[in-house]
Amino acid sequence: MGPSLRVHVLGSSAGMTSAVRDTMGLAIETEVGTTLVDCPGGVVHKLARLGLRADALRRVILTHNHVDHVYGVPHLVHALAIGADLESLTIHAPEQTLETVRAMVTAHDQWGPRYADLDLRPVEMIPGAVVVEDDDVRISASPAAHGRDTVALRFQTGDLAVCHSSDTRPSEAVQSLAHEAKLLLHDCGGLHRHRSGFDHSHSSALEAGRIAGAARVARLILIHLNVEADRQAEELVAEAASAFEGDIALAHDEDVYEVSTSTEELRNRGRI
Repeated sequence: MGPSLRVHVLGSSAGMTSAVRDTMGLAIETEVGTTLVDCPGGVVHKLARLGLRADALRRVILTHNHVDHVYGVPHLVHALAIGADLESLTIHAPEQTLETVRAMVTAHDQWGPRYADLDLRPVEMIPGAVVVEDDDVRISASPAAHGRDTVALRFQTGDLAVCHSSDTRPSEAVQSLAHEAKLLLHDCGGLHRHRSGFDHSHSSALEAGRIAGAARVARLILIHLNVEADRQAEELVAEAASAFEGDIALAHDEDVYEVSTSTEELRNRGRI
């Protein structure tokens, strides 16, 4: 079997959650291991529901320090102290976010022999910064446009690539990072006609479609969705489709997207 990337959606919501969507988080799995992208609350529970073990994580990458992306870190550290014999946990993030991690861990008194040593590694805020380069995956980052230090991420194994925009306004750096990716998970604050409500921090479905089209990706997944997204699902997809001819779907919690040399399939329980 050739190389593959599998994206597990731990949470697909923006900061205000709903009965069916929790805050943003992804687990991206290669043939060798899993990377946690952002850390929502209850992350150990979310991983377990998808058949993934928190103590088997190879690393954590935090895209930025907004509360909905990092508030699960203290619980992850705590849970690993209870249920795993880990010597260290590597966390990659912009330095601004690492400062928040240090403050949270200090507030919960999670330094010391009971806890895994936190290996905090800053991600450079430059286009195409290399975060990780292992035998199975190359992870690179570029600055997103979100009002604070935020990074978009590209996971590459062989000729396969998955890109996650994180929270962002339309960004040429994100578009470049996503070039010819098989899968782009892009921020979607809502419909373009409601743009004034989120124009400082997020993208509309139309703008996500434009980025996907310009980047020549194969598939677009709209994510970081607001509480109206399920009611507006068909309209959001249609709006993105006006600018992008590839496959489009809304992310849902516990979806799994798989890209490999032999298959490119989406398992999302038949939803839009």
